[in-house]
Amino acid sequence: MPQTNLEIPGVSAPASRGWARILPDMYRLLALSLAAVLIAPACDDESDSSADEKAKADVEWPDKPADGSDMVLEVLSHTADSAKVRVFNFADKGVAELHVRQHFLDEAGKELDTFPFSQIGSVVEAKGTAEIETVMMGVPEGMKKVEISIKTIVYAGGGEWKAKAQ
Repeated sequence: MPQTNLEIPGVSAPASRGWARILPDMYRLLALSLAAVLIAPACDDESDSSADEKAKADVEWPDKPADGSDMVLEVLSHTADSAKVRVFNFADKGVAELHVRQHFLDEAGKELDTFPFSQIGSVVEAKGTAEIETVMMGVPEGMKKVEISIKTIVYAGGGEWKAKAQ
């Protein structure tokens, strides 16, 4: 078989040595490409803080409750069967469970009815805030607003706080 020389820009190797000669260059190019792909996202200024951390920083915290609890619940929105709630945890420990009472109000703010017990699990980390969704049952006709009060806070790792009788 006649021997021919292939001309590859930047590589001056006879065809008889072919791929053996350019493989180190190909590996080097592959390694540089992978490094660029893996390092480039780390250079992005936005990656220093996650979207959750930015959202937490943008949320204005209410005052700590005077009733002795370490939590505030803020109803963000509701539908006929659920409510989206922002939870603010002032405690130094996470909250594993919340036991709450739902208060269904009319347009004027008059209480139409309550749902006495709902349990919400895996709520929020220590000194953190989170948005959760809770199911609403027994919603009366004419309900326009919902308020949620805390009955019991069960802390991660043990311990709990109970509200005075409601």
